Amino acid sequence: MLLQFTPLDAIYAGLPGLVVGFLAGYILGASGSLSTKDRFFIALAVGLFGGVIIAFLLLTSGIIAVGPEGNPSMTVLLSIMSTFGGIGVGAGMHWQPSAPTPPKRHVTFDPEEDDEEFDRQLREGLGG
Repeated sequence: MLLQFTPLDAIYAGLPGLVVGFLAGYILGASGSLSTKDRFFIALAVGLFGGVIIAFLLLTSGIIAVGPEGNPSMTVLLSIMSTFGGIGVGAGMHWQPSAPTPPKRHVTFDPEEDDEEFDRQLREGLGG
């Protein structure tokens, strides 16, 4: 007998991932101190690992019945997709722009210039 993946199973597999993803996305979207690249890779890790962990918790708890002929990969896939969807919605709702990076200061030394000019450039480069 082949067990079918019912719509109720889809709700059971998708809703926890959606909630966890929404919370993670909400936190990631609000962290303006992180760069966009850092946020992306953190969201990727949370979505993948969080979705897999939620799916395995659901499969081992018996909430979603998977028999010997059943296909648990649908539960894992749906859980990962819903976690990524929650992260996208949460981050989109609470996105803060990244903090601007301070400009890089450069001091050029030309031995033919006088020491006054070099001292002025040094004070200017150090913000003084």
